[in-house]
Amino acid sequence: MTTILPCGQADIPDIADLERRVIALPWGGRQLFAAFSDARYAFYKAVFCGDDPLGAKKAVFRGDDPLGAKKAVFRGDDPAGARKNALAGYILAEHVLDETNISSIAVEPALWGLGIGTALLGHVIGSERARGAVRILLEVEAQNAAALKLYQSAGFQNIAVRPDYYGRGRDGLIFEKTL
Repeated sequence: MTTILPCGQADIPDIADLERRVIALPWGGRQLFAAFSDARYAFYKAVFCGDDPLGAKKAVFRGDDPLGAKKAVFRGDDPAGARKNALAGYILAEHVLDETNISSIAVEPALWGLGIGTALLGHVIGSERARGAVRILLEVEAQNAAALKLYQSAGFQNIAVRPDYYGRGRDGLIFEKTL
């Protein structure tokens, strides 16, 4: 089963490795370590917890989060060949007064489409709503269709464009969700 947990400092190297592989402008280890020691930031990770003795080679879903996403339960050999408690994905959120900025979110590529990103995003939306945040902001590359679908399905609205933010012809889109 995939569970959402707070990250520890020992998770930073795995997070930095995942970022290098899947994010257009990764933070890098030093920036992640600095953010980890800053009280404004919250890191959460999705991890695999245990194996199913049935050994079936498929993912099934159960449970609900604030977005209505399903939690992934992996039976036997999962799609990524993940080991117990392996990092499946993470999200980094920054608290600024009554707002939250999602600075980064990433999921292991072999696990895309299994609801892990949705579960991470839903966890942050729920925890930030409980903390008293009134809105959440994030920025995404305009060509990232999967991320756009995730954010729009979670109720985020596009409020601005950053032309060429990711390089020539690669705009960044700013999204907002009012809580």
